[in-house]
Amino acid sequence: MPANENAIEVVHDDPSAAIDRARRTGGTAVVLAPLRVEDVLAVADRGERVPRKSTSFGPKPRTGLVLRLLETET
Repeated sequence: MPANENAIEVVHDDPSAAIDRARRTGGTAVVLAPLRVEDVLAVADRGERVPRKSTSFGPKPRTGLVLRLLETET
């Protein structure tokens, strides 16, 4: 990993765009299948971490959005 994490660009949901970008910039494209939620939970159960951005799930809520449960547990 480079010392400057901003040197890494993440392209979601479009492998061909990632490959095109790598070709234009002389970089490298790494295209991976997304992790399943079950895989993330299994890694967390072992007390380990998954690689950066591998848990980037969508769609994302808008910045500043507040979520609140409407029901309370009894």
